[in-house]
Amino acid sequence: MNVKIIVDSTADLTAEAQKRVTVVPLTIRFGEEEYIDGVTIDSHKFYEMLIESDVLPTTSQANPAVFEEVFADAVKDGSQVVCITCASKLSGTYQSAVIASEDYEGKVFVVDSLNATVGERALLRYGVRLAAEGLSAAEIAAKLDAAREDMAKQIASKEAKLQAELEAREFVASAGGGAVKATVCGKVIKNLEIKPEVVDPDDIEMLSDLIMAAVNEAMTQCEETTNREMQKLTGGMNLPF
Repeated sequence: MNVKIIVDSTADLTAEAQKRVTVVPLTIRFGEEEYIDGVTIDSHKFYEMLIESDVLPTTSQANPAVFEEVFADAVKDGSQVVCITCASKLSGTYQSAVIASEDYEGKVFVVDSLNATVGERALLRYGVRLAAEGLSAAEIAAKLDAAREDMAKQIASKEAKLQAELEAREFVASAGGGAVKATVCGKVIKNLEIKPEVVDPDDIEMLSDLIMAAVNEAMTQCEETTNREMQKLTGGMNLPF
């Protein structure tokens, strides 16, 4: 029996990882503007807008209709499905998936990861491995349920420590041959250095471009380092995979 794995976009998978599973995107809003996570906005664009926007972003869950469409497509060839979502206490996405799965009893199994991003991604990795071993969707879901609580506790502890370390780390980038230098710590612009000779009252646009280039590069360094370290987070943990 072929088993397909479905996950929501809070798992924040790499492009390569997305080739092995189906990702259901959540919606991100900046004020009146709405974006589909991983479709009309990527992580780089998200951080860019976070800097430029006057309002903080909000996210909304994928609704049951979205999951219904994905499930219908997944089972039409006779496959079974295991759907892993971010923690139900953080989002209504889990409930949406459960509602949509009611029409596919015995075919679609929904698992609450009890976590977000790192934990959800780790559980997904385990699920993909079990599917490759030939287990049924029901068997995979049962094993994921058994592993998730211990995994969530371990990840929460390590994630808190790593997050504190990353938030204290500084990332520096420059633009215009060093004319503008930006220092980012976490998601905060800690310092901005501008050489007096690049301040031209008649060309504010150029200065603005240099500032954005430096800040974006520093933010990119921060984001890439964070993602790289978070990807390593499950290493060395006492997990069953």
